[in-house]
Amino acid sequence: MKMDRPRGEESRNYLPGCARYYVCLYVLSNQTSARNYWYIFRLYDETMYDVYDFNYDNTLQWIIVNQTGGKDAATYDGGPIPDLIQCYNTNDPALETSRNFKSANWYFVWHVRTDVSTC
Repeated sequence: MKMDRPRGEESRNYLPGCARYYVCLYVLSNQTSARNYWYIFRLYDETMYDVYDFNYDNTLQWIIVNQTGGKDAATYDGGPIPDLIQCYNTNDPALETSRNFKSANWYFVWHVRTDVSTC
């Protein structure tokens, strides 16, 4: 599933949590002295998403995996047969709204799978 256009949310000093059943990606789009601007992707379907051209800074990038059924999420590179970069465990049990942010580096990430059985 390809994400054609980012959906941005604005934040000053916080980021919104991630609702149950979702994997949420937080990608910094712009930063000023007073405010951070974020693209926040809420992934619902258990599939592989094509993502690329993310602005990356490994100190300000996040992922939350708040799916049910023990499904984890993983990032992959853009090779002909994508190689695993990083695997992220889900909350167990999934929370109504999770703020369990895990640091992510979107550099070289071309795919995010949300249907990984175990990390």
